[in-house]
Order: sequence, then structure tokens, then C-alpha cells
Amino acid sequence: MREEIAVCRSRVIRVYEFGDPVTRRGGDTGEECARVYGERWKPVSEALQNFDAAVLEAEALWGEQVRGASDKMHACLSALAASMDAVVENARSGGEDFKSDPDFGRKMRRNVHASRDDGDELSLELQAGIAAIEGILRPHLRRA
Repeated sequence: MREEIAVCRSRVIRVYEFGDPVTRRGGDTGEECARVYGERWKPVSEALQNFDAAVLEAEALWGEQVRGASDKMHACLSALAASMDAVVENARSGGEDFKSDPDFGRKMRRNVHASRDDGDELSLELQAGIAAIEGILRPHLRRA
């Protein structure tokens, strides 16, 4: 899941991510943005389903503390999804949505596109969530 999140949050959007140039509507930045982020989210969603199944198994084996740590990851992914929606809606409005609150716009863009040094707030929260899960599971995995 960590790798899929990293790909989803990549700062680089490649031309092929916009879809087939013949079938896409020219100049509709909002719809193109929605297409890019929608496609990027699909592997994260699939990884999240696998993660949730593993969390249920881990919770059955090692207790409820696993659920609390996984909730942090869910909160981070909810923030990422909401930020992606905000960036898409801003693109659909021609940039009008973020004009009234540029700080909010910067935060949403930072959430969607990880900083180069992973020092942005969402990256730090994701790292903390992963570390919490690893901290719980590592002692059990060493014994296995």
C-alpha cells in the first residue's frame, strides 16, 4: 500500500495519464484532472482492501491495538481522497475555489502531491501510521 500511495501522490503527471487523446475532451482541465486522480486512486483502493483484510487477521491474532494503528492509515487516506476531490473541483472551477483561501489550496496540493523531501504534513502522518503498524507487528513476525 505504501508504494501505491507514493505513486498516487507523485508530483509528475505524465501525458499518458490523461487518457486517449482521441476520445478525451480537449481543454476540459477539470475532467482531465478527475481522470488522472481517479486512475491513480484505483491501485490505492485495491491495496487498501488487501490491507484491511490483513488488519482483520492481525487483529484476530494479536489484539485490538492493530485496529487503532490501522485507523491512522484510514484517516490519512481519507485526507488524501478529500484533497484530491478539492483539487479536482478547483480545476473544474477554473481555479476559482482556491482563490478565496490560497492557504487551503496549498495544503490540498501538498496533500495530493508529496513533497520531494517527504516533509509535508500528510507524508509525516502516513509515516507515523506505518511506523505504528510496524511497531505492533514486528515482534510477532520475528517469532514466526
